Amino acid sequence: MVNHKNLKGRFGKFTIDYIIFEQQPRIVQQIMSKVVIVRAETLWGKSVEYYGFSNLFEKINPGEMAREYIMEVSSRGKVKAIKNDVYFIYKKDHDRLISKEKEYDRTIGKFEKESMEKMEALAEKSRKEFEDNQKNFDGKSEILEKMNEAAKKLL
Repeated sequence: MVNHKNLKGRFGKFTIDYIIFEQQPRIVQQIMSKVVIVRAETLWGKSVEYYGFSNLFEKINPGEMAREYIMEVSSRGKVKAIKNDVYFIYKKDHDRLISKEKEYDRTIGKFEKESMEKMEALAEKSRKEFEDNQKNFDGKSEILEKMNEAAKKLL
């Protein structure tokens, strides 16, 4: 039987297929003895989705969606609620992927920053070399002009 104490916040949902109703009604009775059902809905004529309170369910915060459970009955009649973590696994994987994407963005950002710094350093080095070459060329052209003037005087 359901222990009505400590049910506050222990809200969940689970589904029972019609075939279980037909072939194993005792299992359905054992499950129902552990849950206070507040809503039941037929799903496509194949199963019934139940919402209820039970000590088998984890507590949830007000306003939080009901967690989905898979109800399991042992051969000795012990009822167990196993959290159906498909959504939560998806959410955890999704969050992990988002985290990896952010890490990737940081890595790319760091790589781009390093690349820009290297390119700026190369550009600065090239600019200095060009200026030095320009100065050397200007100095050489002055020498060439003086040599040309001296050659003209000799001729």
